[in-house]
Amino acid sequence: MITYRVLSLDVSSTSTGWSFMTIKKGSLRYGTIRPDKGMMLGEKLTFFRSEIIKVLEKYKPTHIVLEDTFMGRNPKVTKLLAKFGGVAEQAVFEYCLTPPYIMGNTEPKSFFKAKKKEKLFILIEDLVDFGDNVLIFKEWNDITDSVAQLLCYCDEVLEIKNIREETEYGFRFRP
Repeated sequence: MITYRVLSLDVSSTSTGWSFMTIKKGSLRYGTIRPDKGMMLGEKLTFFRSEIIKVLEKYKPTHIVLEDTFMGRNPKVTKLLAKFGGVAEQAVFEYCLTPPYIMGNTEPKSFFKAKKKEKLFILIEDLVDFGDNVLIFKEWNDITDSVAQLLCYCDEVLEIKNIREETEYGFRFRP
């Protein structure tokens, strides 16, 4: 039997959401990597890399999905995100000796049939048990995006999680 230990990274320069799970029920873990706002870019990238390595060492994933760089209207933001994405991809490859699966940022929204980030946030909040935590969009969006990416990857690519079911009325999602 194949063991799946899947890590998802929703890369950002200010708050990278990460989530991890195995096929065992209740195995979901999650968090954020947040460089200090006062750091210079080189310091932020170094901190970011070291925090990714800590997550990789702790959870020892067999599969990693990484959000592709978002191509927005602002070239400065795109360039900055590309730097963080490159650091993440390099750290993953160095640690795991395999490239991560790169997922477009619209794939989870498409998978969950959610046109807006807020809709995806609500859907993930309903699907996933986050314990006693009260989820506030601004504080939890990076984590819920990472979880959505993780679930999409596990269902669509690995085919180990069957959370989306097509019915005659549309799609139904289950935890």
